[in-house]
Amino acid sequence: GFMEEAAYKSVVENMALEDGLIFGLPVIFDTDDEDLQPGMKILLKDGDRDIAVVEFTDKYVPDKPLECLKCYGTSEIEHPGSLMVATQRGKYYMGGKVTGVNFPIRDFPCRTPAEVRESL
Repeated sequence: GFMEEAAYKSVVENMALEDGLIFGLPVIFDTDDEDLQPGMKILLKDGDRDIAVVEFTDKYVPDKPLECLKCYGTSEIEHPGSLMVATQRGKYYMGGKVTGVNFPIRDFPCRTPAEVRESL
């Protein structure tokens, strides 16, 4: 799912989840929507195709300069990752459980996370 604040901070600070599992970049849902709150559910779609339901459990204001510095090695907006975080991401990050409904349709083969883990 999308990372709650504690997991986000752990990944930014330590490049690992709270349990020590290595995780290089935070997985977040960003928004500027003031009305979207923990406890709400939304449907993620790809065109007309339902992809997943997200049940939000957390909403927080991230430390974007620290995220850029720790994750990309710089907070300078000349770096494309820092530029994206600074100019394209919303004010809030939200954590929550993601329940898949359908796989996206791709023009190329794509393995599931479970399939990738199995191959490592």
